[in-house]
Amino acid sequence: MTQIIRDRKIKFALIGCGRISARHFEAVYGDEAGNIPPNADAEFVDV
Repeated sequence: MTQIIRDRKIKFALIGCGRISARHFEAVYGDEAGNIPPNADAEFVDV
């Protein structure tokens, strides 16, 4: 998987599409250690 979720465009895309949830924020920002959760939505991981 190509993980470029931290790109600002992806964050705007999440906000723009109106499908915000805690899981989406976790997928964008990762946990406290900055790790991307393996269960992040594939549509936001594969870009």
